[in-house]
Amino acid sequence: RAGLVAPREAERARAALALARSRRDVARETLARLLAGARPEERAAARAEYDAARAALARAEAGARELVLVSPSDGIVESRNFEPGEVVPAGLPVVTLLDPADLWVRVYVAPDELARIRVGEPAEVRGGRAGVEVVFSFLLAAGEVIGPAK
Repeated sequence: RAGLVAPREAERARAALALARSRRDVARETLARLLAGARPEERAAARAEYDAARAALARAEAGARELVLVSPSDGIVESRNFEPGEVVPAGLPVVTLLDPADLWVRVYVAPDELARIRVGEPAEVRGGRAGVEVVFSFLLAAGEVIGPAK
């Protein structure tokens, strides 16, 4: 049967056969590893990587929680005492809150105008430095009227 195939073709076939046998052996080893399960050192390495990832996640979550401001009560932000990105010393307030249920304003009223309103009656206040306008407020108390010296 010699001479039926060219020497070059025979060499290619032998090389292909050797490659196929090598691939088969690798596949057989891979299959055996899969059937047997991971080696102990592979499991240990995977566990260490998993533990490191969980620790990194816990650190990131803790850092994120430190970036959230929580107020002890509801309120309106009156002033922001620090700008984003600034380091806030321990114990200092970041914002100042106003309790919306406890808002009041002191208004100075001319004596001749004060005579027209009574404690507990609705009063309309307009004007002010910042163009503040409060409508339907109630006069809670009236102080003494001090006039010019005579």
